[in-house]
Amino acid sequence: MNARPRPGRARTGAALPWLAAALAMGGYFLLFSPGHYSFDAAYQWWMARHGEFHSTHPVAMTWLWRGSAALLPDPQGFFALQLAFVGAGLALVASALPWARGVQALVVLGLAAWPAIGGLLPQVWKDVWLLGALLLACGALLRGERSPHAGWRALALLMLAFATALRFNALTGVLPLLAWLLVQQRRAAKAAAGGPVPARRWLWPLPLVLLLAWLPGALTPQRAVPAWPYVALWDLVAVGLETGRLDIPPSLLAEGATPAAFAPHFRADSNTSTLASGLTRYSEARLLEPGEASALLRAWLSLPLREPGAWARHRLRLAGHLLGGSASPRDPRLMLMPGIVPLRDNPAIEPNPSPWAGRLQAFWERSTATPVFEGRWYLLLALAVAGLAAGRWQGPALAVAASALALALPLLLVAPSAEFRFLLWPVAAALLSALLLAAGRYPSRR
Repeated sequence: MNARPRPGRARTGAALPWLAAALAMGGYFLLFSPGHYSFDAAYQWWMARHGEFHSTHPVAMTWLWRGSAALLPDPQGFFALQLAFVGAGLALVASALPWARGVQALVVLGLAAWPAIGGLLPQVWKDVWLLGALLLACGALLRGERSPHAGWRALALLMLAFATALRFNALTGVLPLLAWLLVQQRRAAKAAAGGPVPARRWLWPLPLVLLLAWLPGALTPQRAVPAWPYVALWDLVAVGLETGRLDIPPSLLAEGATPAAFAPHFRADSNTSTLASGLTRYSEARLLEPGEASALLRAWLSLPLREPGAWARHRLRLAGHLLGGSASPRDPRLMLMPGIVPLRDNPAIEPNPSPWAGRLQAFWERSTATPVFEGRWYLLLALAVAGLAAGRWQGPALAVAASALALALPLLLVAPSAEFRFLLWPVAAALLSALLLAAGRYPSRR
């Protein structure tokens, strides 16, 4: 007879993926605290410090930062909280895989060290928090496949709602995971009833996730500063450079704003230089009038119909910069943004002086020129996994792969730049979906 493992040894084994996560995230904190702060992060920090809420940034992140600052040293405490959140997600996912504990720990360390993931973890960004939320949701749903329990479904629901509240475009990536949650809820309702149940008994998580995601913004007074005009103006200028005609309401153009005037400021991989040129009249200080908003929206939405060729070429150029494969070299500053941007009255903070941090950062920056930082390979991986998982009825792998594709593909139509951080979850989800496919089919609990 095989001897049963001792309880203490079993508990130590079960802790291995969590210890691996603590080691990885603790290492990142020691090397990079207080973290990297790009302009967006510095601006969000300023908003959190002053209690300012603008609709350019979902309020969930601002509230989270304010809550952290009330309890922990700021901003180091918020950076530590971010790393702990991601580490918990990695550990929960890995510990749910049907592999030995040592292999689970290697999964944690491998994902945390992967340059296209680890290189972004020192950044204080909503994208990193989104990664943690969706990892925790996946981990809870994986646990629910093996040990159905209302607590796992509740955790998944809360994390999906939090993820949806963090970013304006997060919903597309959340929906496949929400469908996975609904499947589990339907199984649980059928098991409790001993037979078929009406849809209202298992569909209720769908409106609840949307409600919880909507509430922070609805209950927080905020200044309405729509983000879509920044993308609309950039798209219209891009097409205007090719057609020689700017279909932008005249009141939104500065004097002398012609295609030729825009040309030196235009970049195919980012809208910031176009908007900073001073040739457009839209900013937080100068918002759209109702008539301007409707005219600009009509011009933008009709652009693919009026100028399909020029619009498609503009968006394909952006896709090349975002996903790789562009004939033009990609700007590494859009993939990694180390450093601390000073902004207004934010306290001055110094980056970590560790030479090991510098060496690791240099390695990541060299990696940006390799396929590791080309999003297209991750999307192709997710597409392959989705096809194989659908054929094998492997629901978890299919849901995670679909989430990667659903979050990434709409970016090709509406992204304002080729910043690699937009692909952080699709990268992690593609890799995770491949692991789930390799792990095999989870027990059916119909």
